[in-house]
Amino acid sequence: MKNYFFTIILLITFYNSSYSQEKIKIENIELCQKDKEYIVLKFPITTLDTGKIEIKKRIAVYENYILEKIDMNGNKNIISKPIYAIEGFCNSKKKEFKKEFSINSKEYFLEVTYIYADGSKKTVYKTLKI
Repeated sequence: MKNYFFTIILLITFYNSSYSQEKIKIENIELCQKDKEYIVLKFPITTLDTGKIEIKKRIAVYENYILEKIDMNGNKNIISKPIYAIEGFCNSKKKEFKKEFSINSKEYFLEVTYIYADGSKKTVYKTLKI
């Protein structure tokens, strides 16, 4: 009986550690300047699909900078509001997602976040300076 319990604990530990090995991919997500008036966020629709139902992907665009608030326990919370955000899997027949924004800032940030079932997050940022 102890061996079964030990095996279950090892499986749970291995399953949870696989979250930390997940690679966040940002290379196929583009945030670029279209012309003097617009920037464009575009990526293949399949980019939102992580392949696992317990992991969500969030893509957000911020103007200027991202403000974070750190509480007494050391937890970080973003208090800036994105100008655009999309989360999860888009059930769409389109092959590519494309969204245009008028230029109102000299700098934009692209944020890609993986949100796990246990509430933990992994985030990567990319900057576009105009």
